[in-house]
Amino acid sequence: MKKIIVLVGIIAIFGLIIFTLFNNRAQMQQSARKRPTVAFPVTVAAVSQQNYNEQISQAGLLVANSDVAIVSQLQGQATAIMVHEGSYVSAGSPITKLEDQVPEANFLSAQTSYQNAQKDWKRSSALHKDGLISDAELESARLTYKSAEAQFVSAQKQYHNSMITSPITGIITSVPISVGTMVNQGMIVANVVDISQLKVMLNVGEQDAFKLKPGDQAVIETDVYPGIKFYGKVENISAKGDELHTYPVKIVIPNNKQYPLKSGMFGHVSINLGNQIALSIPRDALLGSVQNAQVFVVENEKAKLQNIQVGSEIGTNIAILNGLEEGQKVVTSGQYNLKDNSMVSVEDPNSAGPSGGSRGSRKGFRKQKK
Repeated sequence: MKKIIVLVGIIAIFGLIIFTLFNNRAQMQQSARKRPTVAFPVTVAAVSQQNYNEQISQAGLLVANSDVAIVSQLQGQATAIMVHEGSYVSAGSPITKLEDQVPEANFLSAQTSYQNAQKDWKRSSALHKDGLISDAELESARLTYKSAEAQFVSAQKQYHNSMITSPITGIITSVPISVGTMVNQGMIVANVVDISQLKVMLNVGEQDAFKLKPGDQAVIETDVYPGIKFYGKVENISAKGDELHTYPVKIVIPNNKQYPLKSGMFGHVSINLGNQIALSIPRDALLGSVQNAQVFVVENEKAKLQNIQVGSEIGTNIAILNGLEEGQKVVTSGQYNLKDNSMVSVEDPNSAGPSGGSRGSRKGFRKQKK
């Protein structure tokens, strides 16, 4: 009997504990339903259409139209150097003279052999025509002539290569040898650049690449000549982009006698793409990078996170290519407090309320009851 009483007591205690737990849970749920929801203060701006003059603006390095390393085609000692750094040369101008006794002797010997073989070939042709020699004898004379001709052409080229000349018109920028230097085949004896016009290479996004065309005017400014504008043209837009979806664009600039440009200078390039109309929002509304841009759109007092695609900057605004519609409201301050579907309270941006502080401040949120 005593055991039964103890067992009943234990069961009663457990029952009381379970009842208390369920009662507390119900009270907590009721309290949660009455708890006010946090509404974060934000300012917003409407998505609107905007007229703007679209430009591509980039800094680029000016490089020579041609930059050629002049190399020797044969081996020999340098006996004369006709240029120095800064010399202006035309295509075909002599640069360096190599010793030519052996090449000259080989050339004269090959020339004599060639002339003799040519005479034999003509004589054999005449004899064959009269039936005085066989076909085999004629063919032998022809082969001898062709072999002598090939040796003559080779020896002539070697002899001419003893005088190294410039392949282009330009300015000598370096002469790394001196008289007496033993020059090997393939060795650089000078460098020449053509800066009658210069090139600038830009990398533009795929949207801009399709707006450009060869012949578009480019304006180039330099730090060396403040306020002076140089005018060039788009020569080529590459048909192949890179892994970042950018496309190389080649700009050609005629050099200026009054304000001469040099290879290696930096230039600030602007290309006018004309007047455009686009949806735009303040630049401050963006979250993330330009490549992976997002904004918070306010609908029914909630901030919804939206992926967007952006274009060119328009002053303090940025063009919207995809993801938003005209008239939608985007959060321009306070967005760093928010999560997707956060409750918000739209503030007057001109008020001195708590949301008028720094962007993304966590102070001064309001409460709204459901």
